[in-house]
Amino acid sequence: MAAHTTFRAGGPADIFASPATPDDVTTLLRFASEEGLPWFVLGGGANILVADAGIRGLVIDMTQLDSIRLDGRRLCVGAGLPISDASAYAADRGLGGLEFIYSMPGSVGGAVWMNARCYDADIFGILEHVDLVTPAGERERY
Repeated sequence: MAAHTTFRAGGPADIFASPATPDDVTTLLRFASEEGLPWFVLGGGANILVADAGIRGLVIDMTQLDSIRLDGRRLCVGAGLPISDASAYAADRGLGGLEFIYSMPGSVGGAVWMNARCYDADIFGILEHVDLVTPAGERERY
């Protein structure tokens, strides 16, 4: 796991998967559920310290899910995209709202998960919805 964290520390994962599509994430979570495997979602590897013993079960590395597109004045972003890239993309297209998070380490998914905040702003304040895969492998929108 050391190669996948900003601290560059930590032992191996039992199983490490890098899904390329949301369908791959669905398949992985269904597999883990059916097999009784513990699982862990890894974003950009910021704000995580992995023990030398590593991580038991399945690690799902989201970094390949790094899509970004503009839909009118709405930014649609994959969970694996670095949050700073999303901020720069928005700024380059004249969209405000994400400038507070520029240069913060980590991914969009991690920023949403922890409601990243700084300079009196947070992700919740600009988020319209999140499409996710449940632990059972079902897709939902919140």
